[in-house]
Amino acid sequence: MAGREPPELTIMCADHAPHTIRASAGAITVGRDLPAHIRIVDQRVSRTHLLIEPAGGAWTVTDAHSTNGTFLDGERIEGRVAVTDGLTVRIGHPDGIAVTFKLAPSDVSANKPPTLPQTRHGDQEIDTDEIDPRTAVAGAAVRARREELGFSRQDLEDDGVIGTVDLAAFERGAVWPGEGVRARIEKTLKWPVGTLDRVHSGGTIPDEPDETTEFITESVRIAVLVDSYELTLSAIKARAAALSVVASATFDDDAALLADLRRLEASVVDTIRGAKETSALVLVLSAVRRTYRQLVSRAASAPEAPLSVRLYAARREAELTPDETATAAGVDAQVVADAEADREISAVAVAALEAFLAELARR
Repeated sequence: MAGREPPELTIMCADHAPHTIRASAGAITVGRDLPAHIRIVDQRVSRTHLLIEPAGGAWTVTDAHSTNGTFLDGERIEGRVAVTDGLTVRIGHPDGIAVTFKLAPSDVSANKPPTLPQTRHGDQEIDTDEIDPRTAVAGAAVRARREELGFSRQDLEDDGVIGTVDLAAFERGAVWPGEGVRARIEKTLKWPVGTLDRVHSGGTIPDEPDETTEFITESVRIAVLVDSYELTLSAIKARAAALSVVASATFDDDAALLADLRRLEASVVDTIRGAKETSALVLVLSAVRRTYRQLVSRAASAPEAPLSVRLYAARREAELTPDETATAAGVDAQVVADAEADREISAVAVAALEAFLAELARR
């Protein structure tokens, strides 16, 4: 994250102990059930209800498409709300559960170590602070199993399994541990070797004769994945909305969002292929593709927009399929697919597609 980092933020809600986070920890969610990081058991609260994330030099709070809404001063909030010191929102009802935010003085935050430091174990792989849906599912399974067995994060750190900070990051989907760390976690949680890889790849926790293992059923697995996908999409849409009002925003800013949307689409499509229950996933896929089309249309107007973006936007505007576009441009359908995916194509193909776009523009 470029620029000034937001101050340390303390989140206070219901009867929970205060949660203090820094911007380096990324987005935090409040909800009724996994994969929410702060969970409130109340039927008015959606599974994933609030999204709290750093944006520039400040914090924002967004209602994560909850059923009963989030309220500020009695009014239901729409879009992102800037977090100020002492801000209180209520979830589920205008007089519902209070969530209060406390900002640390900037000099205090600056002198504290980051929430997500380098890993404590040499074989741990920390890739990014972005939430990865598959890692979030595996992390949610670890958290559920850990709590079932009565282990705290500190217990695992004391036993040399994984550091508390790294475990918290894994459980929310920001860190995929290295092979050695995964093996230690599986041993501690009494899981067969390879369980985490299996869950990360879309499988379930295997049965064990002693029946001590908590199962992730197909419906639970899909529900967690759907929530994770929707949360990721909400974060992307919030970033896109913020860019739309920034005069200095460039195509590169939109390009990064488009890349995130393509990765998210690929994850959802891959999950659908191996899932028995697909209705909720198909709706998420539709929302991802709709968001992609809207963002591409905006990005295509930038002077520096590449062929991939301009071709996709023009084809959609003309209501042409990839095959129809290929026929009109005199190229193979695979060339159109490669061009829109920003994969390398020949100079002859580029010229043919540019000529096609010019012809479309004249009509």
